[in-house]
Amino acid sequence: MEKIFSSGNSTEILAAIQSAGGKGERAATALALALESDQPEWIEKCLSSSIDLPPTLRHLAISRIAWLRDRKAEVISNWPEISPDLTEISCREDWDGWELADFSLAFNSMSQNVNKQLTALIISEKAPESERKEVIARFIDPVTISIVGRKKYTDACMNAALILSKYKEEAESTFQLAKIARDLGAPAALCLRTEATALTHSRNYQEAHARWIELITEHSLETQLPSDYTEAAYSAFENMDPSQALNILIKGLRQFPNDETLATRAGWIALLTGNSKEAYQFFSSRKRNTDFLRISSRNPPRC
Repeated sequence: MEKIFSSGNSTEILAAIQSAGGKGERAATALALALESDQPEWIEKCLSSSIDLPPTLRHLAISRIAWLRDRKAEVISNWPEISPDLTEISCREDWDGWELADFSLAFNSMSQNVNKQLTALIISEKAPESERKEVIARFIDPVTISIVGRKKYTDACMNAALILSKYKEEAESTFQLAKIARDLGAPAALCLRTEATALTHSRNYQEAHARWIELITEHSLETQLPSDYTEAAYSAFENMDPSQALNILIKGLRQFPNDETLATRAGWIALLTGNSKEAYQFFSSRKRNTDFLRISSRNPPRC
């Protein structure tokens, strides 16, 4: 079978696939070789001739055909983020002879193709400016969404905006990507937090404050983070409103009473605003929670 495929003669190869039968070692070998080729017609012939083809192999074959025909978004949208364990899958699906060929190369190749497209949309935490600009340009290019698909594009766009929000010189790009993600259906609270973070790092506390306040007053608790309250409080302090800062901290600790980081940051912000008594209470609440957790770990409740 390998010799026939190496000839590249499509007519002979299609005939060999037909004669290999619907299952068994020859059929499995033919499919494995077809998947390693760049000829979607050969893979289609294997599919049409197959009997009891396992779901995972069928998905691989269909994905490979779509990739070769430049329907990359279709593949990327449905490809697993973690490469499958073929040994485990072959046992679970009962491959019944299809395991006689090695499909690991085809799976690994497809995973690498998918990951290459998605990795190109990732901005690392310490990426240099030139790298950041390259990734931003990919998001702006309308072709990108057609390659990776709407969902993957939206998620990657949102993640990139989150990274960029920590660079004060990337505030404009952060807003640009956050808007794109929002328009495509990204969570409103996440987009708002990203914009607020960018403004905070740019020291534009007035506009940042408005967004932090919107986040903790107009969005559900399920979408909030403890840090939203400390950021809102700190921006209130920067805007010369220590009273509001204290009220925000109190509300935050009521919403997240067991968050030690929130209690610690609340204590320091309270000190900044001149509220030493409240700062002591915030620090004390952190200690009480820590002591409780320490005691609980030594004396776990009995069932």
